[in-house]
Amino acid sequence: MQRGLNGLLGATIPDVHSYTKGNIVIAGTPSGSPSIKSLINADLLKDAGSEGFVIERITTDKISVIVVAGNTDKGVLYGVFHFLRILQTHQDISNLSVKSSPKVPPPAQSLGQPRPHGRAGISGFSLWDWHKLPDFRDPRYTDYARANASIGINGTVVSMSTPMR
Repeated sequence: MQRGLNGLLGATIPDVHSYTKGNIVIAGTPSGSPSIKSLINADLLKDAGSEGFVIERITTDKISVIVVAGNTDKGVLYGVFHFLRILQTHQDISNLSVKSSPKVPPPAQSLGQPRPHGRAGISGFSLWDWHKLPDFRDPRYTDYARANASIGINGTVVSMSTPMR
């Protein structure tokens, strides 16, 4: 979130661990953050599942707090990118109240058999450096994941089939 806010606002956003004044944005899970647990009603997250999230503007002790919460880190990540999209599209955040939960459960993960030399057939070389995975993580993977998340894509399907000739 900090990286996204820095880029959107063109200013360095400080990382604070307590709040007593000002406008605050806080993200996390109720199990990992006492602040989130005290600010978000547990019923809001009850139906969110492992990938859902809530974003709420709350005023407490005359402090405005925007809370991005999920049951898991993955849910928080999706909520953070949703919040950043709201800011980037200049939507009103004065009465922010968003609840999102996936309607389709996440699929079982399977990478299948990788292609030799990272070839992707007719589309050129693959982004995935199959022969180096899972030990090596190319920085492009992070960029790819952030780009997808920034437009609301939270998963991809990697086709391992042989291209038609």
